Amino acid sequence: MMQSHSTHSARNKTWAFTLIELLVVISIIAILIAILLPALGSAKRTARRTQCLSIERQYGVANQIYAGDSADWYVPISYPDLADVSKTIQWYRVTMFRQYLDPNGTNGSYYPTHLVCPDASLARESINGQGEYLIIRSYGFNAVGLPNANPPQPYRGFRADQILKPSARMSFEDALDWHVNNNNFNYVDGYVGEINLYYAMTAYRHLKGVNMLFFDGHAQSMVREDVVANLNNIWEPLK
Repeated sequence: MMQSHSTHSARNKTWAFTLIELLVVISIIAILIAILLPALGSAKRTARRTQCLSIERQYGVANQIYAGDSADWYVPISYPDLADVSKTIQWYRVTMFRQYLDPNGTNGSYYPTHLVCPDASLARESINGQGEYLIIRSYGFNAVGLPNANPPQPYRGFRADQILKPSARMSFEDALDWHVNNNNFNYVDGYVGEINLYYAMTAYRHLKGVNMLFFDGHAQSMVREDVVANLNNIWEPLK
């Protein structure tokens, strides 16, 4: 039996997108990308903030071990260099503390990437020959209540039994300097992000917030407004 002409044409018809259909598909894909990209960017920033919190907890563990081996004294923020008392040795150069963090590390001011905040862009702009980054643009130690670092250089450090509320008092935090305080005029209304002004400065580099490590060893993210509202509770280790 011979097939009809219409049946034969239907079986051999080639299906294809029209130009309008193609443009509609492209438009839908573009809209989906526009919706998803901000979410992916936010997820990446959140992941980096979480990674930074994990790094700060390592500093807390190292500080607790240091205190256990040093008659309950935490790693000093700074102390006189016995070879030249007009100079200081800062916490990040204390060999024993560095070894607790990284047994293969040196005692310089450059730290390996796994000990540097992933969002500390100023720190990561300064790299040495071993691929390490400038730690003093990543984390700073709370210096409130300690003597100023002026010649003749004093010993600047906290003993565990001096910290009256270790779960509420900050030790290390995201910072642009190796030591930080709460009376810098830029602290309350200064900036959000990374800038090239860094004397004793907090770094609000994580979604307009900062990661803080407390003397009891826990770390948490805090938005800038909450930090400002709780300055005395956070910043006064000796009160």
